[in-house]
Amino acid sequence: MTSIGFIGLGAMSASLAMNLFRNGYDLTLFDPASDLSEVARRGDIPVAESAAHLASQVETLIMMIPDPLQLQSLILDEEGVLDGAHENLEIITTSAVSPDVIRSISESCENSGVDVLEAILCGTDEDISRGTLNILTGGKREIFENQKEILQSIGKSVVLCGGIGAGFTMKKVAEIIEGQSCASISETFTEAMNEGLDLSLVCRAFADGLVVGQDI
Repeated sequence: MTSIGFIGLGAMSASLAMNLFRNGYDLTLFDPASDLSEVARRGDIPVAESAAHLASQVETLIMMIPDPLQLQSLILDEEGVLDGAHENLEIITTSAVSPDVIRSISESCENSGVDVLEAILCGTDEDISRGTLNILTGGKREIFENQKEILQSIGKSVVLCGGIGAGFTMKKVAEIIEGQSCASISETFTEAMNEGLDLSLVCRAFADGLVVGQDI
């Protein structure tokens, strides 16, 4: 089974790392801020000395770092990921950073012979614990196919949206559509109230499909 390195910060990272461990992956951690130390103790999971050391040991490196500057630093700086890179290494980053930033990071990695797959995680803390996330990815199809099985072990839906940066863009588009839908629903319900309709009956009408279709 693929050897996985995991660099992450916060409770969500710890839950994700434990899911990978429970799914039987050969997991090694790097803990830049001690957030994963408890996970390492619970699972007797090895911890690398640095990002470079971790990268040199694994085939897939998952990075769950929310801050774009810290993500860049962990990859590009001295003793960072690229200092330990090898020809079989592939990086998955779940960081929801702008397309320009992730493309710049990806270009630097490609110059060192390392491919990056963007994997934007959509869901709640409970979805992380249950492994039922929706995952929007961006990158090369070959890398997507290489990493799809790993992503499917932590998510119920894994979609390749396009090139690097497309995952973040797709999430933003979905959020805009959702926001517009909520605004439309709010306006519709306000109109219904103004006309004296019972909102519970309005909801039932939509749920039962009573108002869908052409006028007769």
